[in-house]
Amino acid sequence: MPALTLSAINQSLNDYVRPDFDFLTSLNMVLPRIYSMGYWRDLVYEDTVVTDHQYFSLPDGAESLMAATIDDNTTAVRSLWHDYKLTGSGSSTVGSGPDPLYGVVDDGYAPSIIDLNRSKQYKLYARPLKEGATLPDCGRVIVSYLNTNGELGEEIFQLDESTAMVGTNSDATRITSIVFETVPFDVKIVAVDTDNVGTVDFAADSEDWKGVILTLARGEGNQVARYRRLRLSNPTNLTKHVRLLMKRKFIPLQSVQDIVHLGNLNAIKHGLLGFIAEDNADVERANYHWGVCRILLEEEMDAHRGSAKPTVKFQPAGAGSMSVPNLM
Repeated sequence: MPALTLSAINQSLNDYVRPDFDFLTSLNMVLPRIYSMGYWRDLVYEDTVVTDHQYFSLPDGAESLMAATIDDNTTAVRSLWHDYKLTGSGSSTVGSGPDPLYGVVDDGYAPSIIDLNRSKQYKLYARPLKEGATLPDCGRVIVSYLNTNGELGEEIFQLDESTAMVGTNSDATRITSIVFETVPFDVKIVAVDTDNVGTVDFAADSEDWKGVILTLARGEGNQVARYRRLRLSNPTNLTKHVRLLMKRKFIPLQSVQDIVHLGNLNAIKHGLLGFIAEDNADVERANYHWGVCRILLEEEMDAHRGSAKPTVKFQPAGAGSMSVPNLM
């Protein structure tokens, strides 16, 4: 199966862990390494984001961007600071994004999904991810920000099972960090500029308040919010639909219902055994288990492709535009 729940994996592999480690901790150590070893089955998926800025953030579950289309037009995906390295400038016009020639350019990581408008001041809120639900009864979220004077401020939400929590300050202009501490399930941090604080209705359809209620971050457990940003050309702030082909990132497991997008139990087993061997300083055995883990995943991926496999054709004379010429 392409994906399994933590409960299903636990039933089969619970015996392959260190005696002093619980199964959840072991998987949270092993699976990130397996995820990063390749583009395995069910680790690649598609999604669409909508933006009217000169940038967009990858969805929470994405590790990297493989390909993209903007308004159904194919575009190149460039590495970090590609345009700066070529031309010494990040855009053709200030605030317009990179030149359209460059396509989508990696912009590293940011502390929030969207930036605040620095000409305004904002009030911060903690809200449940699902409408009609309540916040957790434990954990806290710490939001650090800069105000209009460039001074560092802080908003601490001690979660209390309410439907929403309102920050005490109204002077945020730039988010510097958002930290989630022992939050049992997903919550989101949103911002509303001070001109709309008295009129916004959180109970209304979110589409009615698009651009007013700004979702800054979503998270659970113990984590620091970081979002992969990419820049694109959008000098007139038009609404653009960006179709993305992405690789999944590993999200730390928290409960038995969590989904693992890696259904190869034999590969996971060898990863767990390799982890134990590393802790016992048995380098040879560790390398063996991790090598078998990779081979099993490659064999599974080969079977998954079926007949959709790339082929390379050589012609001794080097003729033809659809083959690799013989240059020897």
